[in-house]
Amino acid sequence: KGVLLFHAAGNEASNNDINDNFPNAKVADAVVKNSPEKIPTWIEVGASSKNKTLDLPANFSNFGKASVDLFSPGVDLNSTTPENTYSVYSGTSMASPCAAGVGALLLSNFSKMTAVQAKAILLNQTRKYDALLVHLPGNDILDLPIPFASLSATGGVIDAFSSIVLAKQLSKELHYQDE
Repeated sequence: KGVLLFHAAGNEASNNDINDNFPNAKVADAVVKNSPEKIPTWIEVGASSKNKTLDLPANFSNFGKASVDLFSPGVDLNSTTPENTYSVYSGTSMASPCAAGVGALLLSNFSKMTAVQAKAILLNQTRKYDALLVHLPGNDILDLPIPFASLSATGGVIDAFSSIVLAKQLSKELHYQDE
């Protein structure tokens, strides 16, 4: 209750609008009979690279205009490993905690903000690349590029700075912060 849920979209270069990826944001029929309802605080995260080029979406990342909310850095990220060491990993399982960190920034700095409000800000403030053409994850690099905006609901990559700026602006109106 009252938490943001960040979920890795998957690493099969698959369209989650067509192929189910479990778990997902749909409320199970066992919980709510015949409900098409989605969990309102669930954020589905695809993996992006650092390149603002044809290779912005990670070549392995799942995608979906209806089922993936946004992209987040998930290629060649440093991670802690056993024995006080570090390794470099890639995957939507790296992208998802990166996005969760941005959510944590919002919720820790704006104590009265709800998870639903934080999700709305995160989705609204993604960095858009409307004109950017990219390779469809998993496809041959010789295939015709497609718009990056077509790969997720927001068409963007999580943006911590813009999210904090908007939350700060809204905090006066919506009383996100303690007075």
